[in-house]
Amino acid sequence: MREFTNLGWPEIPFSADQRPVARHVRLTAGFAVQWTDDGERAVPLAIAAVFVPVHRTATTILDPTTAHFGYRVVVAGAEDQAALVDVVDELLVQARRDAAGIGWHAFLDDAHALINYAGGRTRGISAMVEAWADRRVREPGTAPLVDTAEDVDLDGWSVLAACRAVRLHCPVGDGGLIPPNHIQDLAETDPAGAVEKFGSSALLQALAVALLAGKQKGLLDWPDGFDLGQLATAVAWDAFPTVFNAGAP
Repeated sequence: MREFTNLGWPEIPFSADQRPVARHVRLTAGFAVQWTDDGERAVPLAIAAVFVPVHRTATTILDPTTAHFGYRVVVAGAEDQAALVDVVDELLVQARRDAAGIGWHAFLDDAHALINYAGGRTRGISAMVEAWADRRVREPGTAPLVDTAEDVDLDGWSVLAACRAVRLHCPVGDGGLIPPNHIQDLAETDPAGAVEKFGSSALLQALAVALLAGKQKGLLDWPDGFDLGQLATAVAWDAFPTVFNAGAP
């Protein structure tokens, strides 16, 4: 597996020692998985978790010049699917208790497919599947849940459609969200060379989902045309230099 992160302790992103955000800050989380097809079933290629700082009592207005986020991205090798599921599962265990909110696009579709690759128990995923059935009612002490395919007013079903509906600009293709057919082509023709592309695409989707979920819960807002590609490049250019190749901001 290849891992990309800007967190000092990526295994415990909600701890007080997390980086790059300050201590004792609330974080809303967005998750995403990139998939390919091996001819028989969907295969997870990459997962991403993004953590966006939010205010405790007020809506955080994102400034394009100063906005920041933490991230953890893992890209699987040929036999790494069980380990990738373990990463997602452990992050969900923590996020369910410690996040200010959790966003995922079409969570149940991804969750049921991920469980097929689990090497053992999936405490986090399984608990989330149960909670997802009725997101309006939640257990005390757990994070609010948002499915950005169902809970956000959309002009269509995709993440891109959700972004358009709330004035977010999300790039597509290299340096942005990669369409599923292009991911499939890369997985079949150059999987080793496309690792950064798989990871950066997952990162962009998780970032979009985190912002969409944050807005739906009144935690986040932004000016019209807020550019996710610009923000991702500013924060993660050093982790994905062949994709976000603008250099240091």
